Amino acid sequence: MQEARLAQYLAEIIGVSTSPGGRGNALVNWNGENAVGCLGNEVQDVLEKSTSTTENTLSIYQVYALLTELAATCAFSSPAYRYPSSSTTVTTMRHRPRRAILRELFSALSPVEASVATQIILKDLRPLLYPLPDGQTHYTALLLQHNSNALTTLTLSNAMYAWDNRGRFSAAFRVRARLADAALLYEQMCFTDGRYVPLKPRVGVAVQIPKCVKGQGCIQSLRLLSESKKVWAETKYDGERAQIHVEIISGEPQITIYSKSGRESTMDRIAIHPYVARRFRIVEKSLMQFILRTICDAFQLKSDASRVKKNVIVEAEMVAYSDTLGQFWRIRSLIGSTAVGPRHTKPSKGVPLEPEDGGSQCSLDSNASDDSARHLALVFFDVLMLDDASLLDSSYSVRRQTLESIVRVIPGHSMLAQRQAISTIQRSPNKDVTPDKQLRDAFARNIADHQEGLVLKADEAKYNERQLPWIKLKRDYIPGYGDTVDLVIVGAAWEKERARELRVAPTAYTTFYLGVLSNREVMKADPRTLPHFEVYFTVSYGLSREALEELNFVIKSSDSIVYTNDNFSRSLSYQFNLFAGIPRPTILLREPLLVEIFGAGFTKAPHNKFYELRFPRLTKVYRASERTWADGMTLTELQEIAHNIVGRDPSDKDVEDWCNEIWGKPSAPGAKCPLKRKRVEQLWIKKLEEVDNKECIKAIGKSESSARKRVMADQNKDGENDTQDAARPLKRLKALGSVTNLTDQFQSSASHHSSSRKRRSVETSLRTERPTAATVSRSPPSKQYTCTQREYHLPSPPASSPAPEMKPTESTAKRSTLHETLLHNPRQMKSESAEQQLFNTLSVKHEVDVTAPSVKWADTPLGAFLRNAVVWISRNPHSHKLVRRVPSYMIVPAAQQVYGLESFLQACRWCTPDKVIPSCDWVQLGVVFVDDNDSDVNQWMDYPLKTLLERRSSLLGTTSLSDCKPVWVLSMRMLSYDELRTNSSDIEGRAICKLG
Repeated sequence: MQEARLAQYLAEIIGVSTSPGGRGNALVNWNGENAVGCLGNEVQDVLEKSTSTTENTLSIYQVYALLTELAATCAFSSPAYRYPSSSTTVTTMRHRPRRAILRELFSALSPVEASVATQIILKDLRPLLYPLPDGQTHYTALLLQHNSNALTTLTLSNAMYAWDNRGRFSAAFRVRARLADAALLYEQMCFTDGRYVPLKPRVGVAVQIPKCVKGQGCIQSLRLLSESKKVWAETKYDGERAQIHVEIISGEPQITIYSKSGRESTMDRIAIHPYVARRFRIVEKSLMQFILRTICDAFQLKSDASRVKKNVIVEAEMVAYSDTLGQFWRIRSLIGSTAVGPRHTKPSKGVPLEPEDGGSQCSLDSNASDDSARHLALVFFDVLMLDDASLLDSSYSVRRQTLESIVRVIPGHSMLAQRQAISTIQRSPNKDVTPDKQLRDAFARNIADHQEGLVLKADEAKYNERQLPWIKLKRDYIPGYGDTVDLVIVGAAWEKERARELRVAPTAYTTFYLGVLSNREVMKADPRTLPHFEVYFTVSYGLSREALEELNFVIKSSDSIVYTNDNFSRSLSYQFNLFAGIPRPTILLREPLLVEIFGAGFTKAPHNKFYELRFPRLTKVYRASERTWADGMTLTELQEIAHNIVGRDPSDKDVEDWCNEIWGKPSAPGAKCPLKRKRVEQLWIKKLEEVDNKECIKAIGKSESSARKRVMADQNKDGENDTQDAARPLKRLKALGSVTNLTDQFQSSASHHSSSRKRRSVETSLRTERPTAATVSRSPPSKQYTCTQREYHLPSPPASSPAPEMKPTESTAKRSTLHETLLHNPRQMKSESAEQQLFNTLSVKHEVDVTAPSVKWADTPLGAFLRNAVVWISRNPHSHKLVRRVPSYMIVPAAQQVYGLESFLQACRWCTPDKVIPSCDWVQLGVVFVDDNDSDVNQWMDYPLKTLLERRSSLLGTTSLSDCKPVWVLSMRMLSYDELRTNSSDIEGRAICKLG
């Protein structure tokens, strides 16, 4: 029961009028502009203003009985409530009308209790548990001043943990995902005098379905399963998930089917019962004794070869099938036409079928095309129990072998999910065939075959194991690689579910109606023709709270009109056709807004003939001054893109090919053309390589940061033991006005530093070979570190290196590609020195001299020169760093390097008299390093020199000039290993210039 009908019932029970101005008008306008969007609150307000009083005479059990009786009147309720046992007290009341049940319930409740009961009936307690801030209903305040993520909502997991913080209740619920059964199992675990109670599923009670982790790339996905020796890439089929429970009673199978949400949907899936029995070689006589009729009379197959003797629980994907696997939207009509009960639907008669690429939306192409050649089929991918033996604790490989032994494959009816093995440990003889490359190839083939995606499963993983989760890899999960189209917004509305997530009142628009231009060619022929938009789907997600507030402001400040069913199009500058299958909008825009929409493939809504984006997300809103609605995509263009994505040729493809053949013109390749499929596969291999390369660079940056902090911590630790350094306190750069680009002091609490280091080592550490005396030369390496798109190579020792015990091929044998190293997370070795750990983290930006890891560069003449200096490095960020240069953080004292010229000038007190800044008393000089290794040397040398000269000219004749610290300009080459080894003390003589 929803708000509209319940409000009418309650108005009649309370005895108030719902007409405009009546005391009960707020009940029917619970989602109006002046309301908070909660019917329970409106019921409480109406009852509090009422003069009648009620006495609470109902017990908790009586309230429960009345709510159960009310649920029994709904055709969509579970059979356990609709057909209760004869011994239940609610059996005698279940035939009463809803109005009578509600009257008995609400007549004995207080206003607050009535508010709670209302939301319980609506199955939505969120607006009462997490109400809006008092007195704030404006969309700007709710969207900008409040954050829904700042409030932690109570979940079922929280409640079970509060009941048992040892996790036994949660473990029981994962096996039996129904609270009553999980509670009984939990009590058996608690009161067994120490005896072990096995956690095993039970036929007829759903097993909790594991949640998949979203994979955002091949490297990133495999790294999440780095502890596994073998990973299986299983095809994710575009269908509806079904958990099927089969129990054989007196030789006859009884079937119970659960959907992904855990709801029992046996009657909805009645069409697949014959295939369930056939593939397990079960005798088919009567499959559902407790439902309306027996099934499978046409498939009475008797066989003694069945391995299922008692019961079995399997998981499968329900798909539409004719000669090949069908698209997702076809399943709805097949389920509706084969279901028994309230979900049974029948296509309307008398509606003409029109071509799919044109005409109005009244066509039933998306429903009426399911002839006898198309049927429901099952693709099995897991087994959870067999003959009372639980397989939840068995590995995936064992469960798959068991599944293959009990399933009889019937092409087109019962099949096994396709999969490909990917070894993360053993490498192929071909060094180019790495695990990530195998996954990229498999994923590219999956996309070229127009499949939904892949599910990665560890070979050793148990069912629903959190340490080795299932990874769902889809192209729309990768940022920027989904389907993007430009459409227009023509209307907006407040939608309850999205508003509950955002915690906003009906003053905010949360859902936007998308239109597609359908008559561009007619408009070109006749400019007087108004544009016509097909409006058949909406978008509610994608924008941040700030962007959503801005879009609300744009719409509310524009000249919009309230949607009505009569004459609303006369005042618009366009015409539109609103699809009957979506709710009506609240307002319509006089001028449509162009937006960018991101989605995950295409689908069709019931009774709709046009393709729409699946899971649409709004990513960008264009201002009218940037792009207008005329730049949006047309309906024909959208359908062409959809056909290409789903792998379907247009309906007139054969006619077009016939015409081209007559006129001797080449025909466009079809959607299933092998050549076209190969091109798509190669294109996606390149795209996935780019994604993985970005992931590698990102991981290297994190690894560098972690290694740099470890080196700094070790240096500070060594400095504490040195009496000279211990006597001198660590310098700090004081706050310089509004400057914020100063370096942070690398100093934190021990606990925070330890936890941060452990977390980063788990997430971003790279596997490399540890250098030893046999593999690292004590003389300068003969060649530099090199970085390509795929691998890092350690420098080979020179021919003169004294390493007779080293095998000639050891260096090349131990080379590992960057992609492979990112798949593993070796634990940090505490015994390693900071320099050794830095070497183990191969770095592009900082190439540490492994030949002298024990040198303290801060003790060199240049390091001594920089001890009381503030340092700024002027370097082209797009140029390559100087080869074999000491990283600045290893020679520049901590907290003495700044990253902006203005900050540097303020620290040196080169400021104009009108600026008052705090004093940095410890600064005795300033040092600027210029990168004269860059080809644009003049630019990166002239910039600081010109600025310094201009600043000095402005200070001439003022008293501030005497306070300025001298500034030395040095070459970046002075930071190279070779220059520092010379131990030249003439730093000032080697400077480029000195100012001040």
